[in-house]
Amino acid sequence: MAEISDRASNDYLIRQVHAEGLRNLQTFTTRAIVAEVAAKSSFEVAQAMSLYGEVLRSNYRNRRGRMTRINKEVGLDAQQRTLDAYDKRVNRKKTPAYRANASGKWKRYAGGRMRKAIADPQFFRASYDGIFFGNQNVMDRQAKQWFRLNFGAGPKAKSGPYRAGEYRLRFFGEATGAPVTLRGYGTAAGYSMPRGLFLNPTTGVPRKLGGTRGDIFHPRALPLRTRFQVPSDFAGKIWSGGPTQGFGGFHFLDSGMKRIAQIWPIGITRMIQEWVDEAGDAGTGPVALAAVPKAELAAISRTLNREMDRLRAQQRNVGFIGRLGG
Repeated sequence: MAEISDRASNDYLIRQVHAEGLRNLQTFTTRAIVAEVAAKSSFEVAQAMSLYGEVLRSNYRNRRGRMTRINKEVGLDAQQRTLDAYDKRVNRKKTPAYRANASGKWKRYAGGRMRKAIADPQFFRASYDGIFFGNQNVMDRQAKQWFRLNFGAGPKAKSGPYRAGEYRLRFFGEATGAPVTLRGYGTAAGYSMPRGLFLNPTTGVPRKLGGTRGDIFHPRALPLRTRFQVPSDFAGKIWSGGPTQGFGGFHFLDSGMKRIAQIWPIGITRMIQEWVDEAGDAGTGPVALAAVPKAELAAISRTLNREMDRLRAQQRNVGFIGRLGG
């Protein structure tokens, strides 16, 4: 990402990404959330967040690299959670991809493309001032079926066990900001399939549409040319062609969104704690430049230490906090 002046307005990261033609599922900008926390929190918390805001507005040279590192760790963690959810929900059976064993123009290579898109280094972007999660350009290019897989398609789009959720950013135990959600994206339109039938990829036994994941689809049921000896009674299992009922969305992208809501506030809190400790111990760093009285700085430090102790006590946070050096 190109360097952007600190004098730009609070939405400069958003405008820069738009200028580069990127589309993202969700944007997280540090300045906006910190300002809201500072306005609604208790005195010590508000002071801590106000200090953070001052640092963001300053030209302190070291703040960029350290905050970028934290935002990148948040993005990597969320990306891995998305991959885990995809593997568990969509890629759970080790069967061939839909139509992967067909031939000619009917051959399809969907298997693995969605996972590759999620694992792409550009799936998310992080800078010192925010995180852009879910790069739609990458998914469109590498796995055009991503929207259908995640949000569902056709009449059955909202069926199945998975739903888009709403997640809250919590600072010092209090919910802050609007819920983080993908519910506004809706579902994919229905789709049709040609006349044909599905065969078991190992035995060649015909099965009804939607019977088993990984079957080979053969369009044009008659005459049927296949390497298998197809039983003579397969005619009753032919898909006549036309609109399908679709399927429910797997909502694997929600797992990444939920994880950002859980750990991004931790990263910001940890960053403030580092700056406050640096100012109190050595009288250096960005917070030291704010010339906060020692008594106030000590009170802020105690508040931050209590919060980080509370967060460390939650098992789900241990690995992430450890990677931040805390």
